[in-house]
Amino acid sequence: MISLSALVLAPPVRARLRERYITYRRNGAPPFSAALGCLWLTLAWLLLPLENPRWQAIRAQHALLFPHIHPDRPRPLDTVRYLLQALWLVALRPWRRCAALAARLGAANLARAL
Repeated sequence: MISLSALVLAPPVRARLRERYITYRRNGAPPFSAALGCLWLTLAWLLLPLENPRWQAIRAQHALLFPHIHPDRPRPLDTVRYLLQALWLVALRPWRRCAALAARLGAANLARAL
């Protein structure tokens, strides 16, 4: 029987998704959490242009933007955590305050102020 991923995803993407599942399991994620993480990742690949430079920049800043979510060990409600954190980041825009503070204090004094 043909799996759903074979119908929806290109072979390189499917292979990368399989590697991601193995990484999740090696890092101690339960099978349900690993499968759910792969499902959400598949939906993200289908619905969002993750190859776009803006998405790549967000993914490169994962540790800064989403410090409470471990990217290699998903938990069942990580999607909710991502959504809540993204809404918080969009609503409050904390990086603008940091940029304004950096401009006012200078880069050398910013580390002491934070």
